[in-house]
Amino acid sequence: MSQVEGPSGRRPAEGRQVSGSGIPVTGSRSSDIPVDAAGSSSVRSGLVIEDDVAAEDGAVGAERPRLPEPVVAAGNEQIAERYGRGRRTRSREKTVLAIFGGLIVVVFAAWVLWAGLDGNAPALEARDIGHKVVDEHQVQVTFEVTAEPGTPINCVAQALNEEFAPVGWKVLEIPASEQRTRQFTTDVLTTELGNTGLIYRCWLA
Repeated sequence: MSQVEGPSGRRPAEGRQVSGSGIPVTGSRSSDIPVDAAGSSSVRSGLVIEDDVAAEDGAVGAERPRLPEPVVAAGNEQIAERYGRGRRTRSREKTVLAIFGGLIVVVFAAWVLWAGLDGNAPALEARDIGHKVVDEHQVQVTFEVTAEPGTPINCVAQALNEEFAPVGWKVLEIPASEQRTRQFTTDVLTTELGNTGLIYRCWLA
């Protein structure tokens, strides 16, 4: 192949080939030009195409760009913290706790008010004095009651066996009196032999 001067009038350096259009071709000699099975070379339009040159459109041998690493989605808690749902949940919890605390305060205040009103009620106290087993079907109970004068009272006396199980009881209606403290004795009928007798409870009539 004859050498052709380039547009500058200079001969190309030895070892460089110039195409018919005056463009120098480097990196290959005519003996190195690949020939395909049909006998045609890889020279097109006077240029030698080198396989080891990577084209921009993904030529053979070009390194493919790496894909970006997949982004791991944040957990639900992180998303909630970032976008405020966690704050709304905490606010809702605070509201529920405040309502619950308010209910407790209201109940406590009502109890204090009730206790104060109940404290103004006349004092009532019942105290056992003694008992006597009359026979296997009767126990005698003696007790003392303290209440405001003029206050009627109801009491329950009961008899117990050796296992402290009730075997008889009696409701007593005590009329009002000007005396603050009074003593009473009553007989309680039993279903079997009693071991003791006492006052179960008293209340204002």
